[in-house]
Amino acid sequence: MYIKKILIIIVLLGAVGMGAFAWYVYNTAFSGNTAFNNKEAHVYIPTNATINDVVAELGPLLRDTETFVTIANQKKYTSNIKPGHFIIAKGMTNNDIVNTLRSRNIPINIKFNNQERLEDLAGHISKQIEADSISLLKSMHDPQFLKEEGLTEETALCLYIPNTYEFYW
Repeated sequence: MYIKKILIIIVLLGAVGMGAFAWYVYNTAFSGNTAFNNKEAHVYIPTNATINDVVAELGPLLRDTETFVTIANQKKYTSNIKPGHFIIAKGMTNNDIVNTLRSRNIPINIKFNNQERLEDLAGHISKQIEADSISLLKSMHDPQFLKEEGLTEETALCLYIPNTYEFYW
């Protein structure tokens, strides 16, 4: 009889412990973890970012960065971080945030008007995307590219028509 009571107590304590663990796991993965008041927040993850870079970018937007890192590790996001522009909505869970960062890269609108020189155009565009103006200018002045397009350095600017274009960051 005494052993039976001890077994029942052990089973009940085990059930309570498992319930607490299940609640912790559920709370970590599936409860809201955003700390901003706006409807959504825009996040830009640079090329070759580490999990520390992502946490630094997301830190002001999250209530608890440790639970985010835990879920990111569980979902193997830390070994496959993708650069891009992402939208984090208010009330998103850690699971939703990691899924967004893994597969929901949003394009950005690149706008430019009439520019008199390629240098001005490269400088204007570089303010809107990750690439810097020097790398853009090198691409714009690339002799092979100009030859393929039938352009010279003097006529290369005519290739860039002022408008709004959609690019992935």
